Amino acid sequence: HPLDLSSFPSVKSFVSTFQKHFQTDDDENNVAPTLHILVNNAGINFTGTSTDELDLCFQTNYLGHYLLTKLLLPNLLKAKN
Repeated sequence: HPLDLSSFPSVKSFVSTFQKHFQTDDDENNVAPTLHILVNNAGINFTGTSTDELDLCFQTNYLGHYLLTKLLLPNLLKAKN
């Protein structure tokens, strides 16, 4: 599933797809699947406006990563160690 960090709906859709795709029978009561690592790597330096009407560079390099991490935090917290 593609992920566009410059679009909040894309980030939310990506997380939803991840959680549905990696759900296992062992996860009781639809508990979030385990995610052991998440690497956030900022990488654009463009000017412009995102589809969410924010600065494209700021949203892609900061806000998109923040939202992705926030939404995946329950998955990350399930990892041991």
